[in-house]
Amino acid sequence: VKREGRSTPRDSSYTAPAASDMERSVAGLRRALSRSDTAVPESLGAIGASLIRMRQTPVVGRAKLRNELVDDFVGVARAHKPALVVLLGAAGVGKSTIVRWLHRELSERGLASTWWAQHATHAQRGSGMAAMLRRHYGCNERAKDEVLHRAAHLTRSEGGDDSEAKLAASLMLADDPDAQDADVLSFASPRDRYVALSQLYGDMTSRRPMLLVVDDAQWGPDMCAAAAHLLQQDLPLLVVMTWRGTR
Repeated sequence: VKREGRSTPRDSSYTAPAASDMERSVAGLRRALSRSDTAVPESLGAIGASLIRMRQTPVVGRAKLRNELVDDFVGVARAHKPALVVLLGAAGVGKSTIVRWLHRELSERGLASTWWAQHATHAQRGSGMAAMLRRHYGCNERAKDEVLHRAAHLTRSEGGDDSEAKLAASLMLADDPDAQDADVLSFASPRDRYVALSQLYGDMTSRRPMLLVVDDAQWGPDMCAAAAHLLQQDLPLLVVMTWRGTR
C-alpha cells in the first residue's frame, strides 16, 4: 500500500486544544496498536472471548501506516482543518482493511463521526453519496416518511436541529424522483448536493471531528468531486480514499 497525503495549511491563528478526552482516547488507540490485534483480554472470560471473536477480521501488522493515519486524524482535530490521504495499491493488498480498522476504532471510541462511501465497477445499489447517508442513518430500505422520521430522531439525539435533519433526509432521498416534494430540498445540480453535504458536515463537525472514507474512489467520480468541495471548507475532516492502481 502506497500512502499519499495532502493537508490543508494550518491556520496560524488557531490554538490547539489542551489535553482532552479525545487525546486520552487516542493514547489508548496507540497503546492498542502496540499489542496483538488478535489477543483476547483475560478479563473478558469465556463468554467475552467468544463474543470478541465475532468482530471483523483483525488487522495484523501495518503498525507504521496505522500510526500515520492516527496522526492525520489528530492533526485534523487539533487544527480544525481538513486533510486528504490516498491509499494506492493493487486489488487485495489490504487498503480497505486498513481503513476499515481506522473507521471502526474511531467510531467505537467515540472519537469521530465516521462515514463510508463505497463504489463498484458499475453504479449499483449501495454505491455513492445517497447510499452512504442511508447507511449512516440506518435507512437502507426505508420509505420516505420513515427516512424523514429517522433523520429527525437521530439528529436530535446527537444535538442537532430540524434544519440539519432536513438536509440529511433530502440528501438521502436525492436519487428518488418519487420523494421530491415540499418536505425535502431539491437539488438542481451535483454542486447543489455538494454544498448541502458541506452544510450538513459543518453542523456535525461543530460537535466532533469527522472521518470520511471513499472506498474504491476510482469508480466514484461524484464522491471525489464532493470530497474536493469538502476539502475547501474549514472543517475538522479527514478524507481517506482507497484507489486501485499506482497513481
